[in-house]
Amino acid sequence: MTDSELTKVSQEELSNIDEFDENVYSSDYKRLIRCTPCPEENNFLVCEYDFSEVSVICDYACSDKTCGYFYLDKEIEVNLPEGITHIGDFAFKGRNIDWLEIPHSLTYMGRDPFALSSIYRIENKNEIFVVRDGSIIDTQENKLIHNISSEGKVTIPDGVVEIGEYSFSRLEMPMKRDTYSHKKEKDLTLIIPSTVHTIGDHAFQRNNLKSITFIGIPETIGEAIFEECTLLETIYVPKGAKAKFSELLPEYASIIDESGEGVNQIVYRNFLKSNGITDFYLIDYMWKFNIYGYIKDELFHFSDEQGNNLKREDIGIPNGVIVFDLVNEKYQWLKEKSSCKGKGIAVDGNNHISWIGHNENFYIKVSTNQIVIHKCEAIDDFVEQAQIGRNYNHRARLFGDNNDLPITSIDERWYYYTNKGKIKIICDGDLHPDQFDKIEVKNYKVGLSWKHFIIISKDYKWGFITLDNKYVKPIYSMIECLNNPYFFIVQKPDGCLGIASVYGEEILGTTNRYLNVDVVHCQGLDLIATTENNIYILCCEHDSRGEHDYSYRCSSLEIKPSEIMKLEIGNVYRFNYGRKQKTQFVYILKKDGKHLVFDNYGYDITDSDEYYKWKEHNWEVKNIIYDITPKEEKKIDNTFETSEHLNSADDLPF
Repeated sequence: MTDSELTKVSQEELSNIDEFDENVYSSDYKRLIRCTPCPEENNFLVCEYDFSEVSVICDYACSDKTCGYFYLDKEIEVNLPEGITHIGDFAFKGRNIDWLEIPHSLTYMGRDPFALSSIYRIENKNEIFVVRDGSIIDTQENKLIHNISSEGKVTIPDGVVEIGEYSFSRLEMPMKRDTYSHKKEKDLTLIIPSTVHTIGDHAFQRNNLKSITFIGIPETIGEAIFEECTLLETIYVPKGAKAKFSELLPEYASIIDESGEGVNQIVYRNFLKSNGITDFYLIDYMWKFNIYGYIKDELFHFSDEQGNNLKREDIGIPNGVIVFDLVNEKYQWLKEKSSCKGKGIAVDGNNHISWIGHNENFYIKVSTNQIVIHKCEAIDDFVEQAQIGRNYNHRARLFGDNNDLPITSIDERWYYYTNKGKIKIICDGDLHPDQFDKIEVKNYKVGLSWKHFIIISKDYKWGFITLDNKYVKPIYSMIECLNNPYFFIVQKPDGCLGIASVYGEEILGTTNRYLNVDVVHCQGLDLIATTENNIYILCCEHDSRGEHDYSYRCSSLEIKPSEIMKLEIGNVYRFNYGRKQKTQFVYILKKDGKHLVFDNYGYDITDSDEYYKWKEHNWEVKNIIYDITPKEEKKIDNTFETSEHLNSADDLPF
């Protein structure tokens, strides 16, 4: 008995079936002749069949022809267990199938068992009947049995020689055009390779097919293959084949198109592929005529649809780098600061290529002769975030006239890389004209965002790229970073010292032969700077209304360090109407026994009303900058706590 005969139901078997019988088996219980699904307990929303005892499912066994009317609108799960070897013709025709599992044991499948059905998911364990791009394909017969795709472009694999009956048919169209709700129907476009020589009856019945492209000319086309395909607009055929297809499909002669737009690029792509040329696609740029691109020998080539090579100047493509995103079988021009939706490719002025990525979010910046390709991933490490705020791991590279160099990303604007031992900096895709020997980056949080202060070295001198992106040429012989990140000690080649800000401004001019800096971190007071002739108070404050994000203040105390016995920073606390208040003063004890008090702005308040308002309250030493008082005389009134010396007397120059 042949495979097809095994699934047939004889007249004798039919005569023994009562119309009220639910499940009917052959005498040996190995063949299922008719079956009604078993409803689950969830209000019959999903039903399933029990195939545990059978090995053959006969023709029409579970179809709308034999199944009870009550079950026809229910979703069913078709879990074919191991042991099922045969499924007959149209076995599940017209059913709403939620899930289909094909077992390893299956060896025979008749005419589309799932004709006019709706299948949503397939799990396949079989090696004879494989699933490719939503199609169940019989690999022994090279026959497409059924396809479940509902939208997008479907290309039938090369090598398929037959498209079976009802193979693209549907129980109902996924979504029809609705004028009132403005919903779009799900369109399906289909490409049939030249290997297909037979298309069965009703192959595309009741499908949301919008266009179909024939690469070759089938020998046989069955009856009513486009029955109920109400969305079908165009049938693309090879040039010169319109007359033949008009004979095969006379009722569709008016929508047969042999202009080549839907066919020739595919034919040519297959020709190029056979010659080792890959990635041949239509280029979607700015032109009104068809231009194609393909890759050969790691170079990008431009071509017309006949395969003639074109130069950039022939088609108006600018010199320098251009980026394409391979989406929907087209090379689409990618604008700056855009992300790749498909497989991105960068092409430089000499048509060298660099792949950007596939389905990843990339930040891209293009200039005349180079491209920065950047990916940014947030780091979720709590400790690191606690130290420097929101942090990122940047991965980037430079591509263009410098030939695909690895680069370091500072953020999505700033990058640097090393070429021939020199460091080059890029900002917004533009290459900085200078090149440097060393680079250091300091991070600053301004509001909710991060900014960067870049220190660079050239010819043994140091300079800045400031927080507001201004360039301070390398003029300093030394730059020293302090624990306070908003100030830097700078030194000129003549040896003179000063203090600069992150905006490159010299807050304290480079005129000092001696400079000692103590980081204070008090409210309204950041640094105490001591020179040969004076003492200075320096402060940095956030300024949302000014030109910069921070404003700086440098106040002179107008007292010579040689006159001082002790200098300390103190906190004074008091309660005013039940509220605790605090202020900071700079307290100086001179060698002649007199004392001076300065506020955070450097104003002398020794005999002021403000100082007397606080004088009677508790004084707590915050920092002792220096102290040359003998140890037995160090104790002062109202001192609760004394911090360690930041500088000993031995360190003082006076």
